[in-house]
Amino acid sequence: MKPFVFTLSIGVATLGFALSGTSFAQSRSISTTWHVQPAVAPPEAQTVNKGEWVIKQTLLPKGLFRLESNVDLEEAPLLIAGAQFIELDAEGPLVACDAVGRKQILLNTRRNCLIDYERDGTFDGVFPLQGTSIGGGLPDYTGKFPKDAQRIPPARYSRISPTEITTPYFVGIRNAGIPAFYNYLGFQVCFGNAEITDCFSDNSYTPLSVFPASLEMLGAGFTVLSREKESVVLKMDSAMSPRPFRVFISRR
Repeated sequence: MKPFVFTLSIGVATLGFALSGTSFAQSRSISTTWHVQPAVAPPEAQTVNKGEWVIKQTLLPKGLFRLESNVDLEEAPLLIAGAQFIELDAEGPLVACDAVGRKQILLNTRRNCLIDYERDGTFDGVFPLQGTSIGGGLPDYTGKFPKDAQRIPPARYSRISPTEITTPYFVGIRNAGIPAFYNYLGFQVCFGNAEITDCFSDNSYTPLSVFPASLEMLGAGFTVLSREKESVVLKMDSAMSPRPFRVFISRR
């Protein structure tokens, strides 16, 4: 299945996402896969002002774990009973990282990940990993797990339903308005949580004078019926398709 890919250039880094049905796991490589949840497109036409949502849909992690016992580690104080960790794509051991989206000022903020080398229901190691989300709104991790992580006393965990995740996450399409010096109306893909939203700079555009205008983004189809300044009246034809969603950074 051919992936949908969008990118955002940040200096020499490129942030993007992929929607695909293929596996990205490699030896000792880890990555984060979220899943777009199904939704029903509203049947009636709606007015969407600049900055408002055309549609938003829930994102759930591949898997979710709850830590059942405290881990007494000074450099990782958030490893406490009840804390949630999302499952990462990995070959061999089970790897899970902090499930909380936290605001970050700098890219590559450290997060703690736990590893169960034997997959026996207890985490036996911890290691730092850097989040790749621009603002920190969506927990996202990529890199490699260590052969020998920092050892911790066996910490029990339970696998719980991804729907039990404490912080709700989403991906959506937003009315980005009219870019300066352009005769187009833009729509952008954004993701995150209620407090922190990240967006990609690769937008979809429609001319300001051509209506109706049909667009498709992330499998969602909608028709722009009319415009008043930077507000539009549109009708959803279909919601985003339920598919894996990944955020990534590549270096040039």
